Amino acid sequence: MKKALVTGATGFLGSHLTDFLLKKGYEVSVLARPSSKWDNLDFPGYKSISGSLDDPLSLRKAVEGQDFVFHAAGLIRARSREEFFEVNHLGTQKVLEAVAYANPKLSRFVYVSSMAAAGPADEGADKRLKKESDVCNPITPYGESKWEGEIETMRYREKFPVTIIRPPAIYGPKDKSMFTYFWLASKGFYPLIGTGDSYVNIVCVYDLVEGIIAAAEEPKAAGEIFYLAEKQVYSWREAGQIIAFACGKAGRALRIPKWLLFTAGEANQFVSNLFGKAALISRWKAIELSQKFWTCDVSKAEKTFGYQTRYSLPDGAEVTCEWYKKAGWL
Repeated sequence: MKKALVTGATGFLGSHLTDFLLKKGYEVSVLARPSSKWDNLDFPGYKSISGSLDDPLSLRKAVEGQDFVFHAAGLIRARSREEFFEVNHLGTQKVLEAVAYANPKLSRFVYVSSMAAAGPADEGADKRLKKESDVCNPITPYGESKWEGEIETMRYREKFPVTIIRPPAIYGPKDKSMFTYFWLASKGFYPLIGTGDSYVNIVCVYDLVEGIIAAAEEPKAAGEIFYLAEKQVYSWREAGQIIAFACGKAGRALRIPKWLLFTAGEANQFVSNLFGKAALISRWKAIELSQKFWTCDVSKAEKTFGYQTRYSLPDGAEVTCEWYKKAGWL
């Protein structure tokens, strides 16, 4: 039986990854603080290890004897640039150091990064798709910290096999980040920033975790970076209408001028910092949401390990909306 460690398993993505690994017959351990919320891990079969990214001894204990380490822990919201880097960059560095010390014969280290590490695609070409070989130009502290995590990961590729995954916006059951979007859709609206002529790739969490595991198991994926997303590119207008329809509504655009988005971002960040919390819509999130092309090319993953998605946005949005309803969120 293959053994796998998942960091960030109490989160949205990490919990689904843990579940899929168990279903594939892996012996799965999860590393988390005792104070973490375990609601997402609402299924049996995994082994819990108490520890954190800033505790070298617990990290060494956690990675020892594992065949695979899936590093999915990270911050998507933070109060400061330093906080992003403390977790997304230095936290990744500490996990890699633990593997090098306690388990250098690891079969694969998988770092779950983000499309934000590479930055948006070039606006100079219509619906241009960013490739893994393109120059990285992260535009926010979050993206910069994930990119530094990638750089750190690649420094270890001569010591043990590593793979980096760059997902775009992720949605699916249990997700809180996209929930507000679905809540608005359930009321018959979808947000449309500026003129709405922005384009995105998106991925259902089920397709993402299957792709992550496939990349980990593929020998040719060692030392490589991959975008994993639904191949279809959507405008935000199309995506909004699809999600609204999945929630049983026709859907009307709720237009948000960019100046209002940035004003709200600044205000939210100021107020949240006063209360010691990370803002949901910060000045950095406003920068990300105002970009025209968050689009990527998934052909490398298709060619390397046969990556295919099973959930188009209409299908995935319907599954997600139904889960929200059953869970009492909608």
